Amino acid sequence: MHCKPYYLASLLLLILSGCYKSYDIVADVTPPGEVKNLSIEKRDVDVAVTWTPPSDKDLIAYQVSLYYADNQGQVMLVDRPKDSAGYTFRHLAAGNYYLKVRTRDKQNNLSDGDTLHFSFLSKAPVNVKHINAAIYWNVVHVSWDSLTDKDFKTTVDGQSIIEPVDSVIVEVDSIFQRVAVKANATSVVVPDLPDGYHYIKVYTHGTSGYYSAEYVQSFPKVTFGEKFVRVKGGGFDFYIAKYEVTAAEFKDFIVNEMGITQEYGVYKADNSKVEDTAWFKWWYGTDPTERPYFYMMGFNTWEFSYGPGGWISNRYAPEDAFGRVSWEGAMLYSLIKYNGRCPTKEEWLYAAKGGPLSNGYDYAGGNDPDAVGWWGFPPGSNTFLNPPGKKIPNELGIYDMSGNASEILYELGIGDPGTLGTIQIIGGSMGPIHFWGNEGEDFGPDNTLKPKLSDPEIIKNTGLNQNSFAWRIGIRVLIPHGEIVKLPFNRFKYEF
Repeated sequence: MHCKPYYLASLLLLILSGCYKSYDIVADVTPPGEVKNLSIEKRDVDVAVTWTPPSDKDLIAYQVSLYYADNQGQVMLVDRPKDSAGYTFRHLAAGNYYLKVRTRDKQNNLSDGDTLHFSFLSKAPVNVKHINAAIYWNVVHVSWDSLTDKDFKTTVDGQSIIEPVDSVIVEVDSIFQRVAVKANATSVVVPDLPDGYHYIKVYTHGTSGYYSAEYVQSFPKVTFGEKFVRVKGGGFDFYIAKYEVTAAEFKDFIVNEMGITQEYGVYKADNSKVEDTAWFKWWYGTDPTERPYFYMMGFNTWEFSYGPGGWISNRYAPEDAFGRVSWEGAMLYSLIKYNGRCPTKEEWLYAAKGGPLSNGYDYAGGNDPDAVGWWGFPPGSNTFLNPPGKKIPNELGIYDMSGNASEILYELGIGDPGTLGTIQIIGGSMGPIHFWGNEGEDFGPDNTLKPKLSDPEIIKNTGLNQNSFAWRIGIRVLIPHGEIVKLPFNRFKYEF
């Protein structure tokens, strides 16, 4: 009987009555045929592979693999389109190899592959071994094992060839930077990468004039430029943060990175383990009265507290600048996270005025203090500070160097005996009378009491020791260029 459905209901009835024939769908699991006439042509440093394609209509690609015959380690794996009939391995080192070419169809079935063993007495130099590469901030560090004369000699099937290396080459993105170092070098550092994705190539150059095979590695996206700007000129060369450190950032540092749960953010370090040549030797774990302890945050009050019960901040919202930090806390945050420190007075002022791009403004970013900065307490809020980055930046793209948090300087003032010194602050939403900015007389209606960059009152000695605290005193990180190119600071090296 022939059934022709006209309506959905009729179709359902037909299915139920048995007038419906089911069909089995059988997956295609048969791979395409193998390539034929697999062969190689040996050249000075290259090996060209050719083959004859199979006749399968559903063939879509070839998988070409090269292995070391001695240890089965894979040298390279490449995919070739169906209309190709060969591939060339370039700058191949001397050795014993075996080659495998597999076919792939539309269902992604792979054939077993056709194989070919061969020996190659290449004139290409050996590449360096055990390459390690990583990006920290905006700097790529590459290291490898040292080459010796033994590495230059290769014996294949009883025949030997010596190809000395005269240089090791590291390329970053091929066009960004190319660094060539002597054959006995073991590392390269390439700084100042722009934001974005990057990759490196590492290879050697031989005295024969040939290059080795390339080692290639890509990296996660660099975003350092979103937070920091380089300031170069006037005898300075450093990176400085575009934004003041927020409460959320400082909390993450204390709670998650440092794992500290004590009030005051207590941390200790062994100064005797710090190298005599280290720039931080003079202050790292040397508090005359509290050695070896650091106190990074303010004591617990109704406005802010931290301890086993958690982080409670009634006056510093997560997105606001954090203003409850000591000099020790600011320095530790900068050093541990960025190889940095607090800025000196001269560095801070040079950056605030716009560095080499300065337009000579009264404030950091313009002549209108209210356009470039927050002054006094946030209106209609019980918080002490505002979110950084909401006002007009200065010529370098730096925010809040006029107004908002007062920022801790690297230099300490002369303090009482038994202290490292007293905290000095700069900028911030404070007038010339009270450094903490609590009093209404700090700001006049004509803005004359909002300190200009040229005003000596922009810098204040708080009279507080290096491990003490006040309100609305925050952090801006500075990284000297000579420090950012070093490997990240290892705090565990100096712990008890």
